[in-house]
Amino acid sequence: MLVKTTPLARRQAAGFTLVELLVTMLIVTVGILGIVKMQAAGVAESQVSRVRSLMTFQAESLASSMRANRGYWASTTAAFSTAWTTVATSQTYPMSGSTPDCTSSTCSATDMAHADMAAWRDAFVNAFPGATATVTCSGACTAGATTTPRSYDIALSWSEKTVAVNRSGNSTSTSPVSMVLHVQP
Repeated sequence: MLVKTTPLARRQAAGFTLVELLVTMLIVTVGILGIVKMQAAGVAESQVSRVRSLMTFQAESLASSMRANRGYWASTTAAFSTAWTTVATSQTYPMSGSTPDCTSSTCSATDMAHADMAAWRDAFVNAFPGATATVTCSGACTAGATTTPRSYDIALSWSEKTVAVNRSGNSTSTSPVSMVLHVQP
């Protein structure tokens, strides 16, 4: 049996129309734009995580130096508080007025603490321009105090860029961030 088809029936079953193709292209374009936005947010968040990890590493580095030199940091004669910003590389070291050289000669616990702090300050300022570091004594801080053990707060502050995923227009912003590490040598 032979079925006869009309030209109109053949034309309806021949494929996609132009409207269907345009709608498909619109859907694919919106999907690709969403993927690009998520990629940008992922890259920005990984940068934020990187900076936070490096800041934590910097604070832990100073804390390790403090724990390694308990002769100074846990003593009852050390009273210490200072802050550094990006201009700190040109200032003299606040604990003694000059930075001792403990690499070529033997140093006392006090001189070693001065050298450690100066080296840490220089590394911090060079690695994080615009960031601020503050080291303060937070327990039994007066010279000669014997009541409670010494403890120090290492406070780091910086600005980080964030990408907003759900805002239109300019989707990057800068926000201040800070962290405090409590150290008891």
